[in-house]
Amino acid sequence: MSTAHEIPPRSPAVPTTSALAPVLSLAVRGWRLFPVAVRGKVPLLKNWPSVATTEADKIREWSQQYTGCNWGIATGRTSGIWVLDVDGSRGKTALFSLTKRYGKLPTTFTVRTGRGIQLYFRWPATHELRNTAGKIGDALDSRAEGGYVVAPSSIHPSGAEYTVVDATTPVEAPAWLVQLAASPLGHPLRVSNGDRIPQGNGEPAKFKLAVKLMSVGATRDEILAAVSARDARCEHQLGPTECARKVDEWLARCRRRDPLVEHRRADLLTLAHVQARDVDWLWRPYLPAGMLAMLSGDPGAGKTFIALAIAAALTAGQVPSSVERCEPVDVLYMTVENDAACVVRPRFDALEGDATRLHMVVGHVTGDGDNAERGPIWLTDASALRDALDKTRARLMVVDPIQSYLGAGVDAHRSNETRPILDGLARLAEEYSCCVLLLRHLGKAQTGRAIHRGLGSIDLTGAVRSEMLAGSSPDDPRQRAMVQIKNNLGAYGPALGYVIDETGRFRWTGESSLTQSDILAPESAGHETARGEATEWLRTYLADGSRTAKEVEVAARAAGLSWAAVRRAKRPAGAQSHKATFGGGWVWQLTKDAHEDAEEAQHPVLSVLENDEHLGASTDRERGEL
Repeated sequence: MSTAHEIPPRSPAVPTTSALAPVLSLAVRGWRLFPVAVRGKVPLLKNWPSVATTEADKIREWSQQYTGCNWGIATGRTSGIWVLDVDGSRGKTALFSLTKRYGKLPTTFTVRTGRGIQLYFRWPATHELRNTAGKIGDALDSRAEGGYVVAPSSIHPSGAEYTVVDATTPVEAPAWLVQLAASPLGHPLRVSNGDRIPQGNGEPAKFKLAVKLMSVGATRDEILAAVSARDARCEHQLGPTECARKVDEWLARCRRRDPLVEHRRADLLTLAHVQARDVDWLWRPYLPAGMLAMLSGDPGAGKTFIALAIAAALTAGQVPSSVERCEPVDVLYMTVENDAACVVRPRFDALEGDATRLHMVVGHVTGDGDNAERGPIWLTDASALRDALDKTRARLMVVDPIQSYLGAGVDAHRSNETRPILDGLARLAEEYSCCVLLLRHLGKAQTGRAIHRGLGSIDLTGAVRSEMLAGSSPDDPRQRAMVQIKNNLGAYGPALGYVIDETGRFRWTGESSLTQSDILAPESAGHETARGEATEWLRTYLADGSRTAKEVEVAARAAGLSWAAVRRAKRPAGAQSHKATFGGGWVWQLTKDAHEDAEEAQHPVLSVLENDEHLGASTDRERGEL
């Protein structure tokens, strides 16, 4: 039996030529293939990086051994491609925002996946790309050196087929996209596949490789990718799980043996020498000046509306959600998900903020005049952030969302990578007496405490002094509130209600009885049944054409359906909504309106994602469904 098999082969069967033709056509492109679990994503060969092939005979042999299997494509130099994975409407919205800021995407080889699309690009000659998750933008991942994607013609666990929607030969990605996806190291890491290592598992050599990469600042994931690639060349392999365990063991050993540890001294601070002082609040008890705060919530919860409402009030010299006056302050706003002209300015004006005091950080600049070069800004760009704070003396800085600003190569789920960034940001906040408000999406998990539900490392919550949760009641989505779920500086503030009306305008409604448990409660079985009934009704009602949101609500109630159930049914029914101008009413329909068609026609790569909301702003905004 071949040592390459991690999972025993199925009974031999000969696939038809037509069934295998789409797979072989990928091999003709020079893309190296290997078998993947039936309706799954797990490689069936544990040494897939070294055995992935373009040889038709080998692919036919595997297809007989693994009847009905899916197929994987090894990305990176070996196939000459890297892939951008756009996950659903969130990924589409994030990518659309990036294209509006940096430029359109070229037409390239595109695959529809179970949840979104994958864009194939030619391997760049100027950068060494690694696999990333959420670093390019929210719900935007990349598969590059050491990675793989499930090939078209494979079957998703949901039963959907991975389908080619544009067979164009992969083209080079725009420079800005490559820069966002690039490795954080100053020079590329190259680990040759070379020939197989005939004896042993090469553990000493792998250890030396790990130490070398650690010395040049490689992340744990980059070290693991390099060690795994070397492991694939060994006759006796450790396998993915053992490789990961060994890398963690070696890194811990290196840290314990660090010779610098012997020459360090403790930096002591005696409490008697500390002068106690009161907390300076920008907005008591939610936003402490000179410290970090965070606002978490699901996409569509209204986080951006809340942040802009806070900013508008403070720039106008008013305490948020109150009639009290305060000293007006300047605000820095960083966002990649909301366009300044189409989203931020109209909302901010509607909230009656002072636009002369709101300053948007849209990137960094190097050089002067004709030699000036612009690029994305990260929270690690201390000099650029200091420059912005020096110029504006802002007392509030909003980062919307934080995942998009951690920087290329930073894994938001690893404390050792996020904590240094947060510590530097906290020092900057203290130096300028500026509150930094971080906006964060919640994860997909439906259980657990609120402070554990946010995307990224728990250190994000640990680093902030105050955290709020935004969301709505599962019984009545129109009932929304911002609930404080962490406060290290005093008593918790009351939950504050808010609404976003049918014209897309935000207003506070005073104290709310909603709790974090209410906001995080899953939808009940009764609600699911009601949504199913509402879905069928909505499809029938909108079949004859578009209707205003008010008309839909009136007709739904007349049919004995709750408005909450109908709103939950909008996506399952394939309905969409739009409004012609800011401040106007919302229109529901089953087909895309002319405005959206025109906008997506300019971005054909994105148009293959169907049944999403209008791309110019967040989803589910009408009738308080931001």
